[in-house]
Amino acid sequence: MKKPELQVFLESLHSGELLSGTVAAIEPFGVFVALDEGPDHPVFPGGVGFITSPELSWRRIEAASDVVRSAAHHL
Repeated sequence: MKKPELQVFLESLHSGELLSGTVAAIEPFGVFVALDEGPDHPVFPGGVGFITSPELSWRRIEAASDVVRSAAHHL
């Protein structure tokens, strides 16, 4: 599934660039993020942002949900 606007957006990003967004889905292996700017991903929930478990915490964690909770979880 090709999305030209997604490819253009990804190629415009630079290593170390800070992006903002909202957690779209918490999976055992990481967190999908709906970026505030940029196109939606054609398959994965939310957007094109993804943070792996090792990037979420310096300590060893079993699942991303060990360190990330959705705002809806606190209601």
